[in-house]
Order: sequence, then C-alpha cells, then structure tokens
Amino acid sequence: MWGAGEWLRCMACLSLALAACSGEPRPEEDLAHAKSLIKQSDTANVQHYAAAELSEARDKLQQAEQADAGENKDLARRSANEAAADAELAEALARSRAAEHALEDQKKSTEALRQEAKQHVPENL
Repeated sequence: MWGAGEWLRCMACLSLALAACSGEPRPEEDLAHAKSLIKQSDTANVQHYAAAELSEARDKLQQAEQADAGENKDLARRSANEAAADAELAEALARSRAAEHALEDQKKSTEALRQEAKQHVPENL
C-alpha cells in the first residue's frame, strides 16, 4: 500500500502532467468553423453580391491555415476568427444587396404598370 507521502507525490506529478498537456488550445475548432461558414457562403448569390468580402474571408482562412502549419496558434486562431466574421459579413451583405436589387426591380415593374394603365384610361375620366 502507498503511504500519504507517496499519494501526494503521485498527485503532484499527475497535476503537473495535466497542466503541461492543457496548454493553449489548438485552433482546429476555429478553423473548422471558418471553413464551414465560407462553404455556406460560397453560393452564387454571395459570389454575385459580395465577392470581395468572400474573397477576403478565403484569404484570411488561408493565412490561418498557414499560421497553424507554422505552429503560430495565436495567429491561426485570430485569422480563423476573422475569416469566419468576413464570411458572415459577406453573407449578410449579399442578402441585403439582393433585397435592394429586388426592390429596385419591383419599383421598375410598378412604374411600368402605371405607365401602361395611364395609356388605357380614357381622357374624359
């Protein structure tokens, strides 16, 4: 059987080993999240209305992957988070710009209908 001192030494070694292993978390989750958001945003609508923002997200994801491969975990995590934010921005801008475009089309259609209706209304009314 182990004595109290041996248990204490064992627990101290185990604590040190756990502390060493629990260092800074790897940025895999951040990279996966950014990749997922970019893939989700990689639609024709986003390509058409927010191509520059989506390209920026891809560039930052590439920076994050390079930083991760180079063991610069802080930069990898930061770049991955920026890539995710840029992908979300691209998607939101694309929705907004598509809605603005649809509104302009609707206004044009309404005006065309007004003009057509004026042509068919008798003068004496």
